[in-house]
Amino acid sequence: NWDFGAGVPTPDGTIQVDDVGYLTGIVDELKADYAIDPARVFVTGMSNGALMAYRLACEAPDTFER
Repeated sequence: NWDFGAGVPTPDGTIQVDDVGYLTGIVDELKADYAIDPARVFVTGMSNGALMAYRLACEAPDTFER
């Protein structure tokens, strides 16, 4: 599960994960290693992934095109 802001449920309780940092870090590495157009980086998802995409649009609008 992605941590879209509510935490990730585990058998031992809910934990907080920095998935925004993880995903923006991947994009930063791709930009450094490959000639990608940063204005054409998009994110999409269904269910939990859609909530994560919404969070990324809110918290990292400079990384992911809206």
